[in-house]
Amino acid sequence: MSSPFKPRQLALILAALIAASPAAAQAISENWNTGACGVTDVAAVTLDRPAHVRRIDLWFQWRGGETSVRYALSLNGAPFAEGELARADCDPVQGAWCVARVEPDTDLEAGIYEFRTARPGVCQNAGSGGRGFIRVYGEAR
Repeated sequence: MSSPFKPRQLALILAALIAASPAAAQAISENWNTGACGVTDVAAVTLDRPAHVRRIDLWFQWRGGETSVRYALSLNGAPFAEGELARADCDPVQGAWCVARVEPDTDLEAGIYEFRTARPGVCQNAGSGGRGFIRVYGEAR
C-alpha cells in the first residue's frame, strides 16, 4: 500500500516509534477518569495553541500477545500521519488494560488531532463524554 504522507511526515512517525520516554514531560491535556470503560476506536485532543508534544498515551484494551496497534491521525479532519501505538504501562489488576503510546517529540500546531485505531479498544465512558481516553505530554508554546 502506498502512503499518502510526505517523507517528512513518515520520518516524524518513525522517530516517534523509537524516541525515548521523557522523564519531565507535563500533561498538557487529558480526559482520563476511574469509571468503567466501554471501547471506541477514536480519541481526540484539541490543542488550543502550538505545543511541543513529547508523548501521547491512550488507555487501550489489548488482546493477548498484542504489542502494538496501528493508527491514523487527522488534523482538523484532514489526514496527517499514521503509525503504531506501542503497548506500555498496564493496570496491575486488569492486565489487558494498558497504555498505547507514541512519542513524537515534535512541535505541533494548534488544532483538533484525532487518533483512529485499527480496531476498537480505546477506553471511553460517560465521565469522558463518550470520548476515548487520551493524555498528551509536553509543553505549550
